[in-house]
Amino acid sequence: MNLTPRMPQRLPDDCLLPGSRHTRAGGVSTRYTWRALERVVCGELDFGADAEGLPGYVHGGALSAIADEAMGFACWCEGHCAPGAQVDVTFLQPVRAGDHGQVRASLVESQGRKLHCQADIRVADVLVARATGLFIATPLQDPAPFAQWPGVDRFRS
Repeated sequence: MNLTPRMPQRLPDDCLLPGSRHTRAGGVSTRYTWRALERVVCGELDFGADAEGLPGYVHGGALSAIADEAMGFACWCEGHCAPGAQVDVTFLQPVRAGDHGQVRASLVESQGRKLHCQADIRVADVLVARATGLFIATPLQDPAPFAQWPGVDRFRS
C-alpha cells in the first residue's frame, strides 16, 4: 500500500458522473455533472413513488442520500477518494413524490485529510434541503471498482 501523500488532481473538464445504485433503489433518478470552471457537482433529480416516506412525500433519508452522494462526488472531482464521516441535513420544505429537483454540491474547505463540503437541494427554485458534510481523504486501495468513473487514472500509482 502506497501511503505517500499525493497532490490532489482536480478534474479539468466538465463530465458526467455515475449515479449510485443506492439512490436508484431508493426511488430517485439522478443525473450528475461536474462543472469544472465552477468547481461544483450539479444533479438533476426525479423523485419516484419508491422515495416516499409519508404517503405522497419524499423520505428525508432519500434527500440525505442524495446530498451525501453529491458531496462525495465533489470530493472525487477535486481529486480525493473520501468517504463521508458526518453528514448533517436541514430539511426546509417537504418534497412531493413526482417532483423534479436539482442538487449542487462543492468542496468548500480542506484541512489536510478533512474535507468540508456543502450541498443544496432545490425543487422549482425553492431550497428544500441544505447539507454540510465532513469527508476524510483516504488512499484508493483498488481502483478497479471505479473503472467507469471519470479521472480514476489520477489515483493509480
